[in-house]
Amino acid sequence: MRLLILPVLLGCLLQANAQNSTITGSLADDSGKPVEFANVVLYTPDSTIVKVETTDETGAFSIANVKAGNYFLETTCISYENFVLPNLEVISGQDLDLGQLKMSVAAVELETAVVSATRALVEIKPDRTVFNVQGTINSAGDNGLSLLRKAPGVLVDNNNNISVLSRSGVLIYVDGKRLPLSGDNLTNYLENLPAEQIDRIDIISNPGARYEAEGNAGIIDIRLKKDINLGANGSISTTYSQGQRARGNVNATANYRNKSLNSFGSLGYNEGVSYNEMYFLSFQNGLELDEIVLQERDHNGIDFRIGTDFFL
Repeated sequence: MRLLILPVLLGCLLQANAQNSTITGSLADDSGKPVEFANVVLYTPDSTIVKVETTDETGAFSIANVKAGNYFLETTCISYENFVLPNLEVISGQDLDLGQLKMSVAAVELETAVVSATRALVEIKPDRTVFNVQGTINSAGDNGLSLLRKAPGVLVDNNNNISVLSRSGVLIYVDGKRLPLSGDNLTNYLENLPAEQIDRIDIISNPGARYEAEGNAGIIDIRLKKDINLGANGSISTTYSQGQRARGNVNATANYRNKSLNSFGSLGYNEGVSYNEMYFLSFQNGLELDEIVLQERDHNGIDFRIGTDFFL
């Protein structure tokens, strides 16, 4: 009986994962030319970002692991008008193909043209994909783990395992230095890292020689903000959320900068309960398996960070 139940359980888990959907499509301009490396952002109706991806050299994009619900899609690219696809309904287990979406070339009136510099939400570079967080709606009331769920090419499963382009064993760096944490300790650290402290996230799918050989599966380098103003300053922030269980955190940061050095530090405390509820019903070889799995995990932790930069 045990030998029979094991494959049934595995089949149930695969069925549960398959309930999430995938959205695919492609972008082209009015002449049919593919729009390369455009930002494709999936939002909930209240404009909360669900996932960010980019188009490839053929203009194609894919957004995986999307839960059933109502969304809208926005695409942006330099030299093109923003395109919005409203009222996007996703059904559980559906592979939704949006076909080819058209983006119009932006018209510029030279008499009134104003040049301004803003960072794109996602930048594609030769050795990495950069997910810019600072100055976006992502940096309000979120945390590091939630941002990774939205980052392009990154998948965080129900057990908070992180993969890049479906490859596990990803290494986490902070400001270019390896983070010596794993498992629940890594999860607690990321959940206690406020998005307001993050400048950008570099997703390095093919690490170069400067990184350790263990990072062949991919590296995620979280780059934190550094204050550029002279003098002393600090901040205190707190977040609280209530679902089936409550969770929250409190964080304090301080910074002192002059012409020769920049000293900074942060202290944070988090506490909460993670709750997960799964239902399985499967039939195989005359056996009916009706299973309910309830997972509850208490967590609390304190983290701190101090450092000094010297300007030669």
